Amino acid sequence: MRFVRRFPFLLLTVGEILLSCEAQGQRIARPIKVPVRSCPAADSLLGPPDGEPHSLRGDAFPNRDTVFAYAGESLRDGVEASVRVNRTAGTDAPEAQLYFHVSGTAARGLLADSEAPRVTLVLDDSTFDLGRAHPGVVLGSLERAGAGFDAWVGPFMFLKLAQARQVGLRLGAVHLSATNLARNVRPLYRVALCGPGLD
Repeated sequence: MRFVRRFPFLLLTVGEILLSCEAQGQRIARPIKVPVRSCPAADSLLGPPDGEPHSLRGDAFPNRDTVFAYAGESLRDGVEASVRVNRTAGTDAPEAQLYFHVSGTAARGLLADSEAPRVTLVLDDSTFDLGRAHPGVVLGSLERAGAGFDAWVGPFMFLKLAQARQVGLRLGAVHLSATNLARNVRPLYRVALCGPGLD
């Protein structure tokens, strides 16, 4: 089963997505609120929750025991992180996927390069190279739709990201807004480590 993400650079109507998914035997995700709960393991790594949101955006599939939870915002020159977690149990070594959206001239420049752009995370006073991003499919004009990229974040770097007080992100030479990501990545890590406790 493939996971259908709803990004702004995929300019398809809801009807077209449903017809495409039905033809390919895919299932459409249902938006949900994913509860954020902490546990001793998370508190030992991140400290107790302090002003964090009590829920995150998520997606669930019918008859599946896993859900996706999101932090940040991928719309218009932003970045979003996602985790796939069991409905009731967490994982000992959480990992995440980062999704980036770039619009206008910046998108055209990144896609015109012969190599995919490198992803650079700036966490507090430290800089980390996550390697090259994977470009997504662009449907429509770059001026209207922009371009999407993604990158994998392993367990060590996901923890560093969750522990950071200040988060900066560059895709090639393009600086992306990470304000919403920095605000919500800590509860996202709690969800991945402790589980969301969904029935």
